[in-house]
Amino acid sequence: MTSTNPPAPPIDGAALLDEVEAFHRRFNVFPTEHAYVAVALWDAHAHLIDAFDGTARLAFLSPEPGSGKSRALEITETLTPRAATTVNASANALFRLVEADGGTPTLLFDEIDTVFGPKAGGNANGAARHVGAKLVDVARRAEVSAATVSNVLNRPDMVAERTRIKVETAIADLGYVRSGQTGETAAHWRRTGFATWLFHPATTGWYPKKAPQEAHPVPVMAHPWPGVPARGRNASGRADACSLPIARGLTPHGLRHSHKTVMEELGTPPKLMDERMGHEDGSVQARYSHITARMRNRLMGELTEQWEEALAARSAMHPRSPVRALDALLRERHG
Repeated sequence: MTSTNPPAPPIDGAALLDEVEAFHRRFNVFPTEHAYVAVALWDAHAHLIDAFDGTARLAFLSPEPGSGKSRALEITETLTPRAATTVNASANALFRLVEADGGTPTLLFDEIDTVFGPKAGGNANGAARHVGAKLVDVARRAEVSAATVSNVLNRPDMVAERTRIKVETAIADLGYVRSGQTGETAAHWRRTGFATWLFHPATTGWYPKKAPQEAHPVPVMAHPWPGVPARGRNASGRADACSLPIARGLTPHGLRHSHKTVMEELGTPPKLMDERMGHEDGSVQARYSHITARMRNRLMGELTEQWEEALAARSAMHPRSPVRALDALLRERHG
């Protein structure tokens, strides 16, 4: 039998690299423009590593802690294949990771200076252990994950105040001290398939090829509105539609770009735009900005006006639609 799925569209490499660079700019602030180009190219080279005779190492450095090195590593993790973030992995663990099926991994070391730098304490294989309470002990006492403790230590503004107080109390009770010898932080257990199974489908509307399945459009359930991807067994059979673009470049993720552009045209305050887009701006300017009910009502009124204009234009084309939700709106409009 031949596959009924349409072939995956060709990828515009230059446009893809521009998107990768733009993605980094949303979350990272680098000292030079060249740094954004270098990181985007490094992300791309990680997907093509088998075509190279050697590979360059990428290092995020800063003179002060809390400058965004870990955040840069987090974003890089979402854009590289089989990303594996570790703090101080043993040689055996690294060997198993490289030898495992599924392709060449991308190794990302957080706090790498605890292994090779001045904080290594003369022991690069992780054999040394500091005496006293460890980070995992704090996590158990506070009844939170080790990653949450790490966030309290490294990025406290990202943690809810109640949780942060619990962790700080546990640190004080146990006498936990961050050792300069190991620089212990929590392992980052994240979805290593984020780029493949979320970022790429959201931007293209396609799931990649994975045996025995060919590349195929993302199946979508109509409810709850405006639809969610169908996952699991027989997803395509249960789906009401798919996110295959009806026009080149028109994808679910592309509609987010459209919405942001519309808000820019309407002069929406940046703080309100970030909230609607699900973004978080940690700048001083954003910290001192607040959203008022008047801002929300003004934006709602302007968006409603645009919606009514679009519905009227669609109604002028034809009073009915095969799309159930739109058909109901058109029928109500025509009485």
